[in-house]
Amino acid sequence: MTARDAPHEGAWVRCPVSGKRGYYTRADAKRARRQTRGRRGSPGAMTVYTCADCDYYHVGHMSQGTRRGNAPRPGHERGGEES
Repeated sequence: MTARDAPHEGAWVRCPVSGKRGYYTRADAKRARRQTRGRRGSPGAMTVYTCADCDYYHVGHMSQGTRRGNAPRPGHERGGEES
């Protein structure tokens, strides 16, 4: 499904593998990240990435290893995109 097929701005679907919200566009995922950031704190720990399982965009916490540079960013081990 492409961004133009999305029902409306901010729409999301549930990833069948992780159960996370999958956003149709990177812009929608970044908007969700900004909204989540205000409610839960820890602004630097959230990232937008392309899911290797469902090809939608997810918002999630980077692992401590990733933040320290000891592990790849989510999606990069399979050729995903960077936020």
